[in-house]
Amino acid sequence: MRHRKKLIMLLICLCMVCIFSACEKVTRLENDYVYYINEEENALEKDRYDLQGKKGEDAVDDLLKHLSKESGDVKYIFPLSDGVKVQAYDLQDGNLTLDMNEAYASQKGTKSILIRAAVVLTLLQVADVDRVAITVDGVPLTDMEGQEVGFMDENSFVQNTGSTLNSYQTASLKLYFADENGDQLLEESKDVKYSSNISLEKLIVEQLIKGPTKSTHYPVINPATKLLGISIKDGICYVNFDENFLVSACDVKPEITIYSIVNSLIDGTNASQVQISVNGETNVTYMEKVDLNQVFNRDTGWIKEAD
Repeated sequence: MRHRKKLIMLLICLCMVCIFSACEKVTRLENDYVYYINEEENALEKDRYDLQGKKGEDAVDDLLKHLSKESGDVKYIFPLSDGVKVQAYDLQDGNLTLDMNEAYASQKGTKSILIRAAVVLTLLQVADVDRVAITVDGVPLTDMEGQEVGFMDENSFVQNTGSTLNSYQTASLKLYFADENGDQLLEESKDVKYSSNISLEKLIVEQLIKGPTKSTHYPVINPATKLLGISIKDGICYVNFDENFLVSACDVKPEITIYSIVNSLIDGTNASQVQISVNGETNVTYMEKVDLNQVFNRDTGWIKEAD
C-alpha cells in the first residue's frame, strides 16, 4: 500500500513537471526568423531560426551573434558583415537602442536601408523588444533629409521581403490643414509618390509639416519641426517631435494643429488613436492649451463642411 502511494505521488510530480514545462513553452517565440540581404542587394530574404526559448538580452545576444556570421550560402548576405558591427546596445522597457560603428554609416543608399531593416525586423521578434533605435558612435541615426529616424517597429518598414526596396508607389492622402481664420480644419486630398521603405504614417506627418498646396489652406505645424520617430502599435500611432513643434509658426488654434495630425493619421492608416510627444516626453502642454499626456481620438467637430 505504501509503495502504491509513493507511485501515485511520483506520477503527480511528473504531471506537475509536465504542466510547468508546458507553461514554459508558451513564453517561447513562435516562427522565429532571421532576415538577410539577397545576393543582388536589393531585397530582404528570411529563414527560420530557433531561439531555443531565449528572451531579453540573451535573445538579443544570440541574434546579433548570428547576424554577424559570414554567410556560407551565396544566396544570402548577413547584415552585420563587411566590418559593420553593433558596438553596444541598451534594452530598457521594451526599447532597444543599438550603437553601430562607422562602417555602417559608410554604407550607401539601398544597402544601408537593407541592413537597418534586416537587423530591426530580426530583433523585433524578441519577446521583450517593442521598438528599436539605431545610433552611430552614439549619434542618433538620421535619414537622407537629416531627420532623426528614431525608434522603429514592424510598421516602420513596408513589407518588401523578396521585392526591391528601391520601388516607389503612389498614395492618395487625406490631409487636414487650417482655414483662413485658423479655427477650423479643411480637407485636402494629395497624391504623393514615395519610396516603399517609408511608412505611410511617416509620410503623412512629413506632408503636414511640408504644408498645404492649396492657396486657401494654411499650415498647421511649424515647418522647422523635425519628426524624431513615429510608429503604430496596438492601434495607437506614437508621434515624437522635436522642441520646434512647441513653437507655433502659424496663427491657428492649438486644437487645430493637434487634430490636423490626429485626424490625418487615423483617416490614412490603421491607427485608431494617436499619442503625441516632444523629445519623447508626453508631460507637455501644447501652446499652454492642450495636454499631450493623453491618447487622442478622431474629432470631426473641427472639420469645416465643404461649401
